[in-house]
Amino acid sequence: MSRAVLIHAAKINDKFGPLGASMSMNYMAVGLPALGAALESAGHQVELLHLGVQHKAEPGWDLEAHVRQAQPAVVGFSLHWHPQSWDTIQAVRAVRRGAPGAFIVLGGFTASAMYEDILRTVPEVDGVIRGDGEKALLALIAALESGADLNTVPNLSHRGDEHIVANPISEVSTASEISALDYERFDLLRNHDRYIQDFCGPFFIPHKRP
Repeated sequence: MSRAVLIHAAKINDKFGPLGASMSMNYMAVGLPALGAALESAGHQVELLHLGVQHKAEPGWDLEAHVRQAQPAVVGFSLHWHPQSWDTIQAVRAVRRGAPGAFIVLGGFTASAMYEDILRTVPEVDGVIRGDGEKALLALIAALESGADLNTVPNLSHRGDEHIVANPISEVSTASEISALDYERFDLLRNHDRYIQDFCGPFFIPHKRP
């Protein structure tokens, strides 16, 4: 079974009124712990990382060094909100330096809408899952493990020999399937207690308390 890392990149350097220099985009997409739970249920090793939490909880912690040691087979980024884009791309590049053999895949609203631009301009990204990702991510890992053609993976966009390939969005979760997901697997998140205590309230977290 494969080792996977799922990552939320906060917007580390932002500004907000009287708070001054701050960090924003602090909420993970609610589906990220559920994705982790789905992968774990399928027998994969899973770690969730919130790079904003890491910035506060473990000063000096380095993503590139972390994945160089872990060597995950798949690294998934949640690019849900567009203000995350710059920080997400920088994190993608750090992962590629540390784990050159990992398959780097993006998902979320912004990634789904901008998949062509992402694949055309960010060579470190190997694929984008458009729309629902629970079944598609499992199918991607299975294809990578077996060496199957990526064209068989539902909802996946990737680079073909001559152009970007957009596989059909054939896996759409039903209401009952969405309701059955485990959204509370915060235990998969590194420093999850810090996320729950300090990040699940403020929209902006100042770098220095006024």
